[in-house]
Amino acid sequence: MRAEFDKKKTTLNQCEKDLAKLQFDVERLKQYRADVRSDDEKLARDQNRLQQMKRQNHQLDFQYTNPTPNFDRTKHVHGLVATLFNINDKKYAQALELTAGGKLFNVVVDTDETSKHNHSLSIKRSYM
Repeated sequence: MRAEFDKKKTTLNQCEKDLAKLQFDVERLKQYRADVRSDDEKLARDQNRLQQMKRQNHQLDFQYTNPTPNFDRTKHVHGLVATLFNINDKKYAQALELTAGGKLFNVVVDTDETSKHNHSLSIKRSYM
């Protein structure tokens, strides 16, 4: 019985040495888990905020079908005018909105040729 105990104690000591070599730290693992939980909560808040913003600005949701099968929209279609710039001061945003009106929702493309291909552009607007 003593020999069995000594054998298990030797095995335990070897396991402790192997664990020390790994530099495993329980407190660090707990901190990592807490960080992951915090990041998950932040991600959920950000996703919720994004959904709220999409609902508030549904008119800026720009989706369309390609005019030809191999059409590369990243090269040719830039998007809606309203999404291509930022305004930092709200008073200018209101002035621009009143002046430009519906033209803010025109589609910007690279050339007249692209515009001709996209003349029959089927734009889907989502209203939430």
